[in-house]
Amino acid sequence: MSVNSNYAGIDSTWVNRKYHPVVDNFKFNFHAFIRNRAGMAGAIITVFFYFFTVLDYVYPGYLGVPNDQTIYQFAATYGGLGIVSNPTAPGFMHGWQYILGATEFNIPLLPVMLGALKYDLTNATFVVLVSSTIGIVVGVFSGYMGGVLDEIIMRITDIFLSLPLIVFALVVTVALGDSVNDFVYALIVVMWPFYARITRSVALSTKNLNYVEAARASGSGTIRNAFVHVLPNSLPPALIQMSLDLGTVVLLYTTLFFLNSFFLNGLIFAPELGNLIAVGAANGYLFTGVWWAFFFPGLFLLFFIVGTNLLGDGLRDLFDPSLRS
Repeated sequence: MSVNSNYAGIDSTWVNRKYHPVVDNFKFNFHAFIRNRAGMAGAIITVFFYFFTVLDYVYPGYLGVPNDQTIYQFAATYGGLGIVSNPTAPGFMHGWQYILGATEFNIPLLPVMLGALKYDLTNATFVVLVSSTIGIVVGVFSGYMGGVLDEIIMRITDIFLSLPLIVFALVVTVALGDSVNDFVYALIVVMWPFYARITRSVALSTKNLNYVEAARASGSGTIRNAFVHVLPNSLPPALIQMSLDLGTVVLLYTTLFFLNSFFLNGLIFAPELGNLIAVGAANGYLFTGVWWAFFFPGLFLLFFIVGTNLLGDGLRDLFDPSLRS
């Protein structure tokens, strides 16, 4: 039988193409993800928010205020520090900036909310990247080594995990000195144990697999074995947790701002979603019919959290073959 007859009815382009494991696996995962409607919706929402964050860095002038954005800068540009009457209601009469209405000093909400993304998403991304890096390294090393070292590290993480997140973050913030950077450091301290737990469980189930044993028998060192052969299997669950934590950290960050905006000097001037919600609540707008002053910043925050959670669910379905339809 001729060689060609073995492939009768098969597309010649498929027969002759080369197999690229990395490229083909990426294409398969990409097509599987875009078929997940919830995951795609979450990805679109998340990309939408990050687009305006990057735009603020590349072209901050689109908001009409200087680079050092503060609530007072927005007030000087759009409103006025002397205006104490009820803010403008949502509508199209005063330009696109006032579509969602105005807040204190008659500052339009939409530009301030877009400016707040640079604060919230930048710091949240930094917190997630740093805390996940620390947690992944600690978890993989602890799970691979095992023994007494593993027990000590896991008891330390248990101590952190047993504490209420927001209360512990507030305590760390006050202890460090009550600044914006201290907020970020406090959240890093709070978040890394979650990644350590996740990656440690994967490392425990991976370190005794055949290919890891073969690498160890061939002379591969402990560090190389842990971070070259075990670490890659720990990344998918960590990526899922990272996507979920983006919304969680933004919520914690805005909550810390909301709770501290009444007594922390300097922080109340940042165009931050937690600050905007606090301003709307503190000025008694709820009782004067100015509902939009705190409703739209809260809704903006809700959309981002929902988007990151949908993205995390989509990634979970992608990385877990048992959940694929």
